[in-house]
Amino acid sequence: MARFDLTGRVALITGGAEGIGAGLSTTLAEQGAEIAIFDVNKELALKTAEEVTKRTGKKAKAWICDVRSEEQVKDAVGQGVKEFGKIDILAKNAGILNYGSVDDYTVEQWHAAIDTDLMGPWLVSREVVLQSMRERKYGRIINISSIAGLLGTPAGCQSYHAAKGGVLGLTRAQAVEYAPLGILVNSVGPG
Repeated sequence: MARFDLTGRVALITGGAEGIGAGLSTTLAEQGAEIAIFDVNKELALKTAEEVTKRTGKKAKAWICDVRSEEQVKDAVGQGVKEFGKIDILAKNAGILNYGSVDDYTVEQWHAAIDTDLMGPWLVSREVVLQSMRERKYGRIINISSIAGLLGTPAGCQSYHAAKGGVLGLTRAQAVEYAPLGILVNSVGPG
């Protein structure tokens, strides 16, 4: 039995091929939504989309998209809107976590985490708002943050903590900016 009726809605999930993203893909489809999965792992994304459709009977499609690439994001969002006609719900889950000590953590590792975990959510939001939500004056955006955005750990992943704290700030800014457009923005912080 569906707790929410998402019939007629289209949900886009970044990092939707595995883990929390695959769970979101399946759960939103079980509630009646059609699903667009963005992920960098082509084989896993296609497999997850197939499993979502098989399990729920809802249409699910996968696109390869690195959320760090403005070109890929624009193109994949455009393809998703063309395929489904709209995007109602955006769950931004794509992320990476690089561990390393102060002795060996590289600038490349820092940028990979910040660009995926913070810039990626901003890029995808911008394109979904511009290509679908703004014109329709409707949207629901869910930023997947982390409890790591609120506290530090000695785990050697400062970039992850910084990015997830940034996602919390991004959520507040988007919530205020997008509210007049009929777009609700929230954050969920697993941990």
